[in-house]
Amino acid sequence: MKNLIVYLNTGGFESFYQRGKDNFQGPYNIIHCSDEKKQRQLQSIERFKQNHKKTFQSSLDKLQSSVFQNKNSFSSLMEACVDCTLEQLTHTLFQIGGAYRRKM
Repeated sequence: MKNLIVYLNTGGFESFYQRGKDNFQGPYNIIHCSDEKKQRQLQSIERFKQNHKKTFQSSLDKLQSSVFQNKNSFSSLMEACVDCTLEQLTHTLFQIGGAYRRKM
């Protein structure tokens, strides 16, 4: 039996398959994360937000500014990753362009 790792996000399930394999033949053994592990991750994210609460907004502002000014948004995105969660980055990118833009 093959393993299929499934992560639950706010939009539904995301599936990750092994590269180079025929990914669509089953049966699959779905591996779920324990509630304890989920809670630890949520606590970790909250600690990260608390530790970066003074710096995250300026990082997001720089990212937004670089996109609007047609500067190197990838560089700004990488810098923002130090202070921001994926949720914060995603929210800002959706505000900027309504969706991820391929130009970025």
